Amino acid sequence: MIEDLVIKNFEMLTTTDKHIWQYIKENKKRVYKLNLKSLAQKCNVSTSAIVRFSKRISLQGFSELKYLLRQEDEPEKFNGNIFEQYQIKMDEFFENITKKDLRPVCRLLCSSKKIFVYGTGTLQRTIAQEIRRLFLTINIPIFFIEGVDELSALTASLTQDDVVILITLKGSSDNAILFAKNLKANGIPFISIVERVDNEISRLSDQNIFIDPIELKLNPSRQLSIKDPYFIMVSVLFIRMNRYLCEIKENTIDRKQNN
Repeated sequence: MIEDLVIKNFEMLTTTDKHIWQYIKENKKRVYKLNLKSLAQKCNVSTSAIVRFSKRISLQGFSELKYLLRQEDEPEKFNGNIFEQYQIKMDEFFENITKKDLRPVCRLLCSSKKIFVYGTGTLQRTIAQEIRRLFLTINIPIFFIEGVDELSALTASLTQDDVVILITLKGSSDNAILFAKNLKANGIPFISIVERVDNEISRLSDQNIFIDPIELKLNPSRQLSIKDPYFIMVSVLFIRMNRYLCEIKENTIDRKQNN
């Protein structure tokens, strides 16, 4: 999806790029029918600005942008085999998560004095508890934030040597957004775990892990969202963290032996 590419490359986008994206986002069904000159006029920018935007989100140019928008507009064919849908989506998720470089996340966690985790809802809190459980097995304590009432008091006591893991679904929770803004304003690093949608929390976070939810079509008009990828991601993060710690230990031993 175009939106995935924008999120992935958001830090590279200029003010003009963001203006172009805003128009495209609001007029997807029209844009792929326009030529380059017409789109530039609609956005009140030059044609080269449209091309640069396309390339900044890792596309070859405007033609590929139009092609992807057209693909998104075409209705997906209904596959009645729900298990096959699930398997295909899970394969896609595994392919994406294994490509994700989690070393910066592991580095941030290792360098922090205290780690806190906060989930914005029932599911998110369950995921937070699973992170806490797994990390305890490698002697990394994580402090669980019980609820909204704790947030304001906690923010005042956090330091820049701490880190917060913030788990949300769409990144649209008012409490989570306010919490994220307070963390950013106070220079407290935080890691967001959020679905791959354009949202303010992922843009504010120091590190983010995007989750691709599995959408299963039960019938042509009914869809079910499966949250398995969140729990799998937690396991993958734990495995990567364990490997990262082992690498640090091995490097330390090598340096001592060389000295």
